Amino acid sequence: MATAAAANPKPPMSSDRKKQIALGSLLVVLLVVVGWNYFGPASKTPPPAPKPNDGRVRNSDLQGGASQAAAAPAVAAGSRETFGPLEVLPTLGLFTGELAASRNVFDYPKPPPPRPEPRPPTVTEPPPTINIGSISPGGAIAGSSRPVQVAVTGRYFPTDAVVMVNGNRVATQRQSETSLRITLTGRDLASPGAVRIKVVSASQPDRLWSRELPFTLQPSPEPNESFIYTGRIGNQAVIGFKDGKRPKVVSVGDSLNGAVLWKIVAINDRQVEMLDTRNDIRKAISLTPKSHS
Repeated sequence: MATAAAANPKPPMSSDRKKQIALGSLLVVLLVVVGWNYFGPASKTPPPAPKPNDGRVRNSDLQGGASQAAAAPAVAAGSRETFGPLEVLPTLGLFTGELAASRNVFDYPKPPPPRPEPRPPTVTEPPPTINIGSISPGGAIAGSSRPVQVAVTGRYFPTDAVVMVNGNRVATQRQSETSLRITLTGRDLASPGAVRIKVVSASQPDRLWSRELPFTLQPSPEPNESFIYTGRIGNQAVIGFKDGKRPKVVSVGDSLNGAVLWKIVAINDRQVEMLDTRNDIRKAISLTPKSHS
């Protein structure tokens, strides 16, 4: 029999047969897996209990009612009274798997308040130590050649008190403990404006000084404000009046009433020179030719 079996070996398995066997094995394995999942043992290992504050929602939280929901710890997500991005949001750690509070990248910090620019210190001058009360008269007409005497009154005048006019010391007469007198000359009265008058100590001008008072110089009157020089007849001049009066023929030495009393001092073909007799100021008006229309 052994010889017969060796003489007649089994034919080799075909490739189709091998495929059928492999497919059957795969089906058996698949049936075993499905049966185990559906019909396996009832006791399975429960999943691990979630940790507090891990952010996962449990069925018990949804089914337990208001009491269980109130007992569940809440994750603080920031508190703001106004609408806007939250300052703190819960984030999940990459390595620990736990929730942690971190800064919201969309909530930008407030800019710092602007720094005030430094101001230079305020320098306050000390108060004057001499009390200057008034000056009389308080003004004059600019351009007058006549000197003007000015009385300066006040208190705390030192024995060496002197009066300064526009920063220059002038000759000062001490009338009493409260009165000084000075004389303003044509140089001081040359131009309209204000003359600055103050009192200082001759020996201690930086320690004993007063405030400044203005002595006002008004512009002097002009003859052309009242008169018009319209022509000449020999040595005489024809003067018209701007207020509508009839023209008048005048000679050197005559006087005319205007803003002040004017005296005729010279006549020529171009102008008439007049003297302001009140302020001793010499002025002139030019010839105004008649228009030929």
